[in-house]
Amino acid sequence: MDTQPYLIYGIIALNVLCSFAAFERPTLFELGYFRVGNLKYRREWWRLLSSGFLHVDITHLLVNMYTLYMFGPLLLRLLGPSQFLQVYLGALMGGNLLSLWVNRRQDSYTAVGASGAITGVVFATVVIFPQLELSLLFLPIGIPGWLFAVLYTLFSIWGVRSMAGNVGHDAHLGGGIAGTLVLLALQPVLFLYSWKVVLGIMVPSVAFFLILWLKPHWFRR
Repeated sequence: MDTQPYLIYGIIALNVLCSFAAFERPTLFELGYFRVGNLKYRREWWRLLSSGFLHVDITHLLVNMYTLYMFGPLLLRLLGPSQFLQVYLGALMGGNLLSLWVNRRQDSYTAVGASGAITGVVFATVVIFPQLELSLLFLPIGIPGWLFAVLYTLFSIWGVRSMAGNVGHDAHLGGGIAGTLVLLALQPVLFLYSWKVVLGIMVPSVAFFLILWLKPHWFRR
């Protein structure tokens, strides 16, 4: 019997338990959420990890866990538990580190959610299967996975600059980039088969980093 999918169920269960515990006890939420000031001055580095298992509300939790449930089992079967966890946790940490950098001047900036990790899982799946058809709520038809990854990268960069909505675009972008890089570090041969989608993700991302470094005022932070 293939027991690997139970790792996905375990991650979902941990997110549900931690999120509901924080719903009931705000002090737990305050102890675990991502907050720039706490990371910069108090060195509370556990928040880079703990914030990925907390959510703002039930809708936020359900959307993230549903996406993980849809994409996680396929990637888990392909990579195995160890490599899957490396992609998941690498994307989670990568998303939060980019968010910390982008918002480094906003000590009061806070965030929670598994979105960065899950974006990394989706991007890693797309790198393996560029032609995988994805159907989105706002599109009546499916689109190829490679096109989704490229468009989502561009949309996230736009979201970071415009600060559109109450969404952690920087964590999503960082998670997608980190998930892709961790996957390629674990299985470099994938670049030979999926170099186009990798470049489609990385080229605009590198341009984003250069602009953020050379012209930080271009971003409204």
